[in-house]
Amino acid sequence: LHLHQMDVATAYLNSELTDNVYMKQPENFVDENNPGKVLKLKRALYGLKQSGRQWNLTLDRILKEIGFQPCKSDPCLYQRKNSHINLIAVYVDDLLIACSDLDELNLVKSQISERLPAVDKVPAKHFLSIEIERKGDIGEIAIHQVKYKRELSQQYKMEECRQVHTPLEAKF
Repeated sequence: LHLHQMDVATAYLNSELTDNVYMKQPENFVDENNPGKVLKLKRALYGLKQSGRQWNLTLDRILKEIGFQPCKSDPCLYQRKNSHINLIAVYVDDLLIACSDLDELNLVKSQISERLPAVDKVPAKHFLSIEIERKGDIGEIAIHQVKYKRELSQQYKMEECRQVHTPLEAKF
């Protein structure tokens, strides 16, 4: 499968609120003629309790519009059934897209980009702290977290610790 990644820019701002939500005027942006008035939000903002849910509903609607359906066993994995394999793994605003045909992959990415401001990260190299290595464009995939492990070791000053295999080395 061809494996590409997309990142939706300012994801929460792409979803409209269905509830009435009001906020105080932000500091340094207070209307001098109406300083006591509040603002009614039309779009979700980061930090609102409703934002995550509204974004999920928006993305779900868009993916369904272009023919994808969530899997019953994992609703964060979407599939589109046609003559090719088409999968999208969703983590908030990060999309990992796998397709058996490169033209189909480009079609999926363009369909998403028409509806959302998304950054195309071309072939996936990293996803959720997981490094992805490939042999060629559609060859074997190896995933690991070497960089993440190194960063954690440095953060907790454990670079010099004795390494062992996990979960436990067997001694017979």
